[in-house]
Amino acid sequence: MHAGEAWSRSSHMKRHWPALPEPDAVLEGLAVNPALPGPLLLRLIAEHSGAAADGLAEREPLPATAVTAMAGHPDPWVRAALAGNRSVAAEIRLRLHDDPDPLVRQWIQNVRDLPRPESALSRILERYLSWSERGMLTDPELIGELMEEATRDRRLVALLTRHPDDRFRTAACVFGSVDPDLREILLRDRSATVRSRMAAILTERARPSTAADLDGIRGMRRGSVLTAPLSPELLARVLAEGDEDDLAVLTYNDHLPPEAVAALLAHPLPAVRRAFAGRRQLTAAQAVRLGADPDPSVRTAVSLHPVLTEEQLSAIDIDPGSAGSDRHYPKPSREVLARWATSVNPLLRRRAAEDSRLPAALAAGLAGDTDREVRMRVGRFHPAVVPPALMLESYLDRPHAGRCGCGIRMLRHADFPVAGLARFATHDSPAVRLLATYDPQADPALLEDLLTDPDQEVRRAAARSRHLPVARIVALLDEPELRGFAAANPALPVTEMARRLELPRLVPRGASAPPRHP
Repeated sequence: MHAGEAWSRSSHMKRHWPALPEPDAVLEGLAVNPALPGPLLLRLIAEHSGAAADGLAEREPLPATAVTAMAGHPDPWVRAALAGNRSVAAEIRLRLHDDPDPLVRQWIQNVRDLPRPESALSRILERYLSWSERGMLTDPELIGELMEEATRDRRLVALLTRHPDDRFRTAACVFGSVDPDLREILLRDRSATVRSRMAAILTERARPSTAADLDGIRGMRRGSVLTAPLSPELLARVLAEGDEDDLAVLTYNDHLPPEAVAALLAHPLPAVRRAFAGRRQLTAAQAVRLGADPDPSVRTAVSLHPVLTEEQLSAIDIDPGSAGSDRHYPKPSREVLARWATSVNPLLRRRAAEDSRLPAALAAGLAGDTDREVRMRVGRFHPAVVPPALMLESYLDRPHAGRCGCGIRMLRHADFPVAGLARFATHDSPAVRLLATYDPQADPALLEDLLTDPDQEVRRAAARSRHLPVARIVALLDEPELRGFAAANPALPVTEMARRLELPRLVPRGASAPPRHP
């Protein structure tokens, strides 16, 4: 929970919204408190929503009455908080793309979990044009920003291609290099600058790199050269030098001649063969050969390649703990995901277990998998379908997960086994110690000790514990570090919640006090 920390407002927010109150930790905590009654929540929105905006953005779920109140609120920062609340239906949040306040519109455009409507895309381009005209972006910066936006949402490419400003169409040229139809449009563009840019990109992409292109460069630039067409001289040099890192990158090159492919496939360095095992154009015959490789990490890496059948996979002796067994892979289709869940390869079942789209029936089946790591992952990512004991075991297997989304979901699940968790109060791991705050039979003295734990998250969890004595919870509301987290405690008496909403709040200079409910 970030609400209750009362982070300072950004300078951009302060400039755009000078009347926005500073955050108040207690009000933020009340905003996320699940026990805050509906009428008090509406009162908080009406009277204190600026100081509690971060909490309102976090509250889950947000009642329909609160959504209505925030959507129609006169203060733009309240509507911005609604835009950031993931529990609110997408169709409601998407309406904020038409908000009268430009910062609210920008806020909703930057929300990653929402698809942007068509009407919002043109506004994105308008914003960049405005920044450019005001001198906030140079032409190269503008083109780079536009390319990044279009990479995020390819629907922007069509708008860039039709834009009246030559610089916007220039930004589309990089996408024309992989789209033949778009390429032809840009090659016939009315602007000589755009036509030249498109032609230059195509020429550069087709030109084999030479030694001069590779010498002296490192990192991503070096990788981009090694995965592009190479001159025969440069390819021979790279193979002869035998640099392990260069050769590993070279295996991803789509333009290699057969003799170079054969050399990499049979290379004496296991790291090179392991990298080759992830090659997109790997044939079934090559994969089977690597599946019999003497190095277990190579066999394990190739066992993840989609070219292999289940029968072929069953013949590969893998080492699930070897290096390279969990390399990056694209998001699978639902059909592929289902196939992974029932594969003979435990590494594929592990991948399926941590995908949120896995159907509940398949996830439940993996809860009894023969591979322990599969069981641990399904426990962390699908707590609703696993036995309570597996939930706890999964949490303890990766205690640091308690500070990320999957761990929080487990701890909040109604079936998480809380009885006896007080035994972890002295554990070495802070993420395990905080489990003690969930035990309904925990000794109050133990919870008091956890309020002074060396770890900040444990102290906060203790302040939020509904099993802390009520008098102590109320007293914490006046302690600077933990007051916001005590305010989020569901055991806080409603009378105290109401009293805290009655306390006078600072009003920023130049702003009038908000109206109060009768």
